[in-house]
Order: sequence, then structure tokens, then C-alpha cells
Amino acid sequence: MKFKPIHTKIAGVTKKNEDGTSRQDLLAGCEVGDEVYLERDEFNEYDPNAIQVFDADYQQLGYLNKELAQDLAPLMDAGLNLRGEIIDITGGEEGKETLGCNILISLKSEAAASWGDIQVTLPINTGEESKKPAKKKLGFWGCLGALVKFILLVFLALVGIIIVIGFIKGW
Repeated sequence: MKFKPIHTKIAGVTKKNEDGTSRQDLLAGCEVGDEVYLERDEFNEYDPNAIQVFDADYQQLGYLNKELAQDLAPLMDAGLNLRGEIIDITGGEEGKETLGCNILISLKSEAAASWGDIQVTLPINTGEESKKPAKKKLGFWGCLGALVKFILLVFLALVGIIIVIGFIKGW
């Protein structure tokens, strides 16, 4: 099986990054032919399949769209190395002041095309919505609660062991 290059646009280019940098300003400094880097964002609270797109200075330009990320995330998680190249910067003119960016996604190298080494199961869309609710991300408080529960269980296990040992020794 051969990986066919994918033409797509970067989503979220009008947002600001967490550090306050404008993705529009970053795009203004990009040129056709520039390489962009694709990186999984598996802890994204909105989409567990999220794939971020970064420029050469490793500043985020946006994301791949949700549908494409759903297809590519399992492949990337299984070890497929992808690269992106800017093929068009759109907008930036009267009536369309906002910039957009089209990229071409391809394999990082032909050596990475060894499909036999990649083990992945893709979900099959049957057209029916799953009755199973989506897994919620824990966030800070959920992780803290899980940690407290774990520590409590370890503590109770140790107390139980001490009680059993005391009972055996006749304390």
C-alpha cells in the first residue's frame, strides 16, 4: 500500500496561541515551499485525535481538520512519520483580509513507508452513532482526585498488611 499525498488547509489560523502570538502574524511570515511540522496533541480537551501544525520556528499555525486528524492520528500513533509543506497562502487582500494556508501532507521519507511495521486498527464508520458516551478528559482536578484515590488505596493496603501481620504475630 502506498501513502498518497494529502492536500488540506490548516484549521484554526485565526486563533491566538497560548503564549498570545497571533497565528495570522506567523502565517504572514511563511512562504510557499516552507516545511511545516505535524505533531499529535493527544491531550487536547476537545479532540483526542488532534494534530497540531507548526512552522519552522516551532510556533503553532493551527490544526488539521477533525475528520482528517481522525484518520491520520492512529497512523501517527503507530509510528508513521508525516511532513507538511505549504503549497498556498490565501487571503490577505481586500475583502479577504484573513490569511489561510493550504498544505501538502506526505511521508517524511520513503524509508518510513514500511507499512508492514505499522500495526493499527482504524474504526469503521457504520453510519450509526455510538451509544457509548465519549471518554471525558480528566483535567487538573480529575487527575488530582485520581491521585488522592490511589494514595488512599495504597495507604489502606499498607494498613491491611500491618493488621494481618499483627494478627499472625499475636500483637
